[in-house]
Amino acid sequence: MADEPDIPPIYELLRVSPYTDAMEHARRIVGEGAADGTLVWSTRENEFDCAVILSAEAPLADSLQIVPVGVLALTDALAASIDPGVKIGFDWPNKVAANLREVGRVVRRGVGTGVDEEHRVAHALPAKLCGRLGVGPR
Repeated sequence: MADEPDIPPIYELLRVSPYTDAMEHARRIVGEGAADGTLVWSTRENEFDCAVILSAEAPLADSLQIVPVGVLALTDALAASIDPGVKIGFDWPNKVAANLREVGRVVRRGVGTGVDEEHRVAHALPAKLCGRLGVGPR
């Protein structure tokens, strides 16, 4: 099992089984009243899979601007933890690459709008946002 991650105290870590999809679990517990800053971490050995729950303070279209920030954070964290010779980059809007090959992505979902993401209403204020950060075999 992976070591416990060192995370800022504003987050609450929730470990789930390696067989649990972190994003789907986060979306489910939002309906059960999960707090902002809940970080759902699937403890896979060969893949980094986590999701964070945040409250939206703006309409969905504006709130989704957090995705590029997540991509930059994931790219930075990956670059700090691998060999210096590996070229790390990203592909707009949500993919992370190592040596020009996709290795991860940031996925986002508005939760609580009653509107499917593919048909989202730009001015709807979602109750929560769930964001997934994932790196692993593709």
